[in-house]
Amino acid sequence: MSDEAMDFGGGGGDSDAQSGGSFEWSVPQDELDFYEADLQGAGRDAVIFAIDFSPMMFQQCNPKQEGKKVQSALKTTIEAVREAVISRIYRSEQDFLSIVLYNTFNRSVDIAVDHVNVVDPLQRPGVEVVKKLDKLLEMDADELQAKFGSVDKCAIGDILLKFRNYN
Repeated sequence: MSDEAMDFGGGGGDSDAQSGGSFEWSVPQDELDFYEADLQGAGRDAVIFAIDFSPMMFQQCNPKQEGKKVQSALKTTIEAVREAVISRIYRSEQDFLSIVLYNTFNRSVDIAVDHVNVVDPLQRPGVEVVKKLDKLLEMDADELQAKFGSVDKCAIGDILLKFRNYN
């Protein structure tokens, strides 16, 4: 086990192990030596918000809270993404994010993935992203379906696999 030392309290005979167990792990010094170049991307997140445009998302949902209006699962999702984007804008200038729609009829020119439409490419978020989401929220179901279409041919797992090297 090279330079690592582990004790899971599994009957090694010492008093720590008998009194309830302990865990000790030491890492060789050469593995702890980092260079500044290795840390350039530290503290950054890259988030891709994938919004499902399948026909089921256009169905009206009854709100759980009284006084809230009935709206589609799609509108609720877009509102939640909008709030998350605003939070990321305030939280960190280092983060990157992208917004993609999947299960759309058409695909974006900038990415060769069927049934995927990129609303906003991977970049640092700003007010422009919020404005794009606001435009989506202003559109009714018929307008959204006319602009993007709605199919049920793309699973979220496929999106994750295709976007693992997206930049």
